[in-house]
Parts: sequence; C-alpha cells; structure tokens
Amino acid sequence: MNTARLTLAGLALALAVLYANLRPWWKSTRDIKQLADLGKGLGMGALAAICPGGILGWPPHTPPRWPTAAARRRPTASPAPAHRGIAHQGMGTLSTAGAVLVFLAAIATYLAWKDAGKRAKWRLVGGMFIAMTMCLTAGVAGPSPGSPVW
Repeated sequence: MNTARLTLAGLALALAVLYANLRPWWKSTRDIKQLADLGKGLGMGALAAICPGGILGWPPHTPPRWPTAAARRRPTASPAPAHRGIAHQGMGTLSTAGAVLVFLAAIATYLAWKDAGKRAKWRLVGGMFIAMTMCLTAGVAGPSPGSPVW
C-alpha cells in the first residue's frame, strides 16, 4: 500500500505542470499526436506509482524526499496543523504479470527518452511527475488497499 501523503501545495504544483503542458496544445491545432510524449510520461508515472518497491517504486514511497511534500516541512506561524495531507487512497499491489508489464513499459519509456528531443524529454518527465502525484490522491487512486492490480 502506498503510504505517501500529498499536501494541497503538492497537488497545486502537479496541476500547474499539467496546465503548462496542456495550454500550448490547446492554443495550437489540438492534434492528439502533440500529447504523445505527455501521455507516455503519464502512463509510466501511473505504473511507477503502483510499484511496491524497486527503482520505480522509490519516488512515491519516500515522502520526505518527494518534491510535493516540501510544503509540509516548512514551519508556519498559524496554530493550525502545518502538515495535514489531503485524503489519499492506496493503489493496491502488483501481481507477477503486472510487474512484467511494468518492466516492459519502463523499457519502452527509456527508449522513448533516448530518442526524444529536449522538449519531449521535459514532457515525459512532467507527465511522470503529474501521474505519480495524482495517483496519491483519493480521487485518482481507485482500488482499495491490498487488492491486486492486473
């Protein structure tokens, strides 16, 4: 089960990155092919968020080092609790077949990264950040904790 907590500031940061990626697409021809790099990053980020361990499961499972948790560590002047996270839901666990699919998706994302230009690489990373952050929220993470995925 994913135990990382997400603050409202972290959610706002993820939504800002999403807006920064969707705004140029919306203002241009709105060709779906322009969203391919963002979509690859979103897919890989969602898969990485459900990994229970390993290099893919590292970022969502380490909240003190997670960029969206930085707002929790800042002291506040108000008497209100400084680091109350927003509601979250676990993503479940991977089955053996699911782990193989995640490994293959990681290889495909790595190969896409190698062939991508500078701008496409930023979209891949942005998509991964958005998906890993949004998968910590209760509104996105669907399965109940402990239920197998795939």
